[in-house]
Amino acid sequence: MGSKQDKRSFAAQTPDTGKDSSSRSSDPRKQSPHREKKSGKASSASVPTSSSSDRGLTFLFVITELVTTHIFTDSWGQPGPPDTSHAYLTEQERPSGVMRYDNGIVTAAADQCAWMRDDISRVGSINYMVDHEPRVAVTYSQGAVFSCNPLMPFAMVKTDPSVQETYYHGELSGQTEDHKWQPLRFFAPLGADRTPTGVSQAVFSSSLTAAHIGGVPRPFVAGRHASWLGKLVPTTYDSPLSNAPRSAGLGGELTILLALMTFTAPVEMDCISRAHTVFLNHNARWRYGKWLHNDKTGGWTRSVEERPRGVLVTVSLDPWNPQGSTREKLSNFEFFGSPAIREG
Repeated sequence: MGSKQDKRSFAAQTPDTGKDSSSRSSDPRKQSPHREKKSGKASSASVPTSSSSDRGLTFLFVITELVTTHIFTDSWGQPGPPDTSHAYLTEQERPSGVMRYDNGIVTAAADQCAWMRDDISRVGSINYMVDHEPRVAVTYSQGAVFSCNPLMPFAMVKTDPSVQETYYHGELSGQTEDHKWQPLRFFAPLGADRTPTGVSQAVFSSSLTAAHIGGVPRPFVAGRHASWLGKLVPTTYDSPLSNAPRSAGLGGELTILLALMTFTAPVEMDCISRAHTVFLNHNARWRYGKWLHNDKTGGWTRSVEERPRGVLVTVSLDPWNPQGSTREKLSNFEFFGSPAIREG
């Protein structure tokens, strides 16, 4: 299945100077059709002014709505994500537009960056321009999350299932644990006194950081009375432990957290509108480490009769902020600092 040339362009802004070129250049690389559309000029707050100093934590990300031809049904009749990459229509996938997390707020970065695939059969990436030449931002993490049904709210995999083969049970020749579908799980980190902190960390089973810390991810959150339970995460995941500490927030792997946030927007919205509603508008739901949306979530799959819906999340290092956007700092943000969503 071949790809068509897609001659879209985006602002030729270089990370080295942070200045926009007055001219625009088409990306000469091959892309599949129906790729990311420009979402308008980014606000001045999203335009980096310097790359010579640490601007604090920043990273780029994009949410891509996955389109499937059929679903997988297990032996119990529960629907889930497809078990083959051939069931995905990458030429019809719908990206949100690239966004930038910048010290607690999210701004649009579509004038500087674009989500692209060299070919519809290859893993995609966030690209940007330097001297009218396309460059690829370093991918920090990538994963897919599906909202399935109330009995299995979420299924996730730490790769791009639209171009990589995935599996449910047993082993798939040549594939790792990252290619295995798994339910949403939470890690409960311990404090210096070796008691639970109350922070819930959403993780993949293959998380090396969680494994290094110790402990086993569990199918329920770490703390009681979480303010985001029932809003960002279904109450199915409430802790059954009577001695669980009071919730101190939600953290963990960014690909999972960003997907969970996306699923709070109404299912009727397209991916661009959903991203704008959740991350970008004046009533953005995630700002400065707080989850601010208290209404009923509209994007979860609420019945086994509904088709599971999935998104692919790509998180990349910010080339405009090489000192403040590193693998180490993103890992610290996920697992060791204040959680991405705090209580109170």
